[in-house]
Amino acid sequence: MTEEDMMNVVRQAVEDDQPPKQPGASLPVIEINAGDLLGVIEQAEKAILAAPKQRLFQRAGMLVRLKRIAQKTTIKGITRDAGSLIIAEASAECVRLEMARTACYLKWDDRGRKRVETDPPIKYARAIAAQDEFPFKTLLATIETPTLRPDGSVLQKPGYDEATGLYFDSTLTFPTISSDPSRDDAARALREIDDVLKDFPFVDSGGAVANAAILTALVRRVLPAAPMFLFDAPVPASGKSLLASVVGWIATGREPATQPYTGDSEEDRKRIIAALIAGDPVVSFDNISKPLQDDTLCKVLTQPEVDDRLLGTMTNLKLPTCTTFLGTGVNLVVTGRDMVRRVQKCRIDPGMERPEERKFDYVLRDYVMERRAKLVAAALTIMRAYIVAGRPAQKMELYGGFEEWSEMVRAPSSGSAATIRAPHAEKSKISTRIRKSSQTCWPPWNWMTSSRPISPQPISSKRRARMASTQPPTAQTSPCSTKRWRPSAGTVRSTLPPSARRSQNTAAVSSTGAG
Repeated sequence: MTEEDMMNVVRQAVEDDQPPKQPGASLPVIEINAGDLLGVIEQAEKAILAAPKQRLFQRAGMLVRLKRIAQKTTIKGITRDAGSLIIAEASAECVRLEMARTACYLKWDDRGRKRVETDPPIKYARAIAAQDEFPFKTLLATIETPTLRPDGSVLQKPGYDEATGLYFDSTLTFPTISSDPSRDDAARALREIDDVLKDFPFVDSGGAVANAAILTALVRRVLPAAPMFLFDAPVPASGKSLLASVVGWIATGREPATQPYTGDSEEDRKRIIAALIAGDPVVSFDNISKPLQDDTLCKVLTQPEVDDRLLGTMTNLKLPTCTTFLGTGVNLVVTGRDMVRRVQKCRIDPGMERPEERKFDYVLRDYVMERRAKLVAAALTIMRAYIVAGRPAQKMELYGGFEEWSEMVRAPSSGSAATIRAPHAEKSKISTRIRKSSQTCWPPWNWMTSSRPISPQPISSKRRARMASTQPPTAQTSPCSTKRWRPSAGTVRSTLPPSARRSQNTAAVSSTGAG
């Protein structure tokens, strides 16, 4: 054997003793030895946690992963659009795949008398998945837009957020949300949102409730509770489901997850729990035809977590309830005082028998999707600007059980918190139709432009009619009319207090001989 041959043997021996090189990355090496189950599991878990992108999480006592639905599908009565991002339980095979992504595994080869690369044995993956406690990060929910944290700071970095437990995943690029927007920025942002809703014939405070639904869907993940939003109309084809779709388009870029409301408490419970397990961001009960009353829904709307049983097992889960719930229907009826106080109604009335014959010069879905990134930024700017302004005190009723929602959404939404009222059940009736949100009409205090609140004053129907005939509404959408009013050039919004405006109106009526 020549000297050169001896050097080749030595070189080969050295190379055989080295771990195999991975193309494009240097992965940790884990040696598989008999009798070292716990040691291999510990090293595998450390490798998974050290990976730049986390794919395994723990949630409600389960090992879970994120999953995109390839095509529109209906599972357990819930219909989800293609591309929906859901939370699914991670099987042992999923764990094994993640082990292979994050580490290089070696085993001893008796024939070659050396260590060789191998796939992670399934028994180690099964052991990891079977644990009662996991070392992986706790996942609260997923988001597909920037959002606000509970402290009011902006979350806009993709990936896992340690402060909230949220995972931000989106293919859309959003503009940077300012951390210090002004009131003027909020006013401009409000006009962006209003422009999307301009052709919906809202009744009373319906426009403010619709704005609140959009804002809620963007921050619901960090709120302990939020009311359900019902979109109601006197006739079919009025745009109720379209309005619910707008909320989903802005929050996720897709239709909301939809499910029927059966009125069967057990069947509806299974579907609600299935939606919470999957972490659906927005769920819509479409075309509700029965009186709405559900004990599970009552708990979900007011509690940050709900205890229930994993479907098909005896395992109890403590599930986050951070899902925005919507409902649509014709002349919706809510039964029970508990349920009535947990809903916000947005009523639209096209004022015609066949609203499906209406013609529009644009497709709303295309309009929203083209501007989705700007609309998300606008909605968050409104809420962030209210926080920066010092959360100005609002003249509004207390809404027990939804205090955090009131502070983050109700107060800043539409610049007119007073028009979103806390619903109350009729004392004389347990079963009642949804009450109109407000029978008073006033120019509410707009925190974006005013320095102090104006107390709302009830106005009689006769005086309201006289006011409507002598001056235009003082808001872009009159809360007492189904028609939208756009101020013409040169129109100046009155800043007088209600008493002065009433005197002014009375004088105007007298001068015209009306009344």
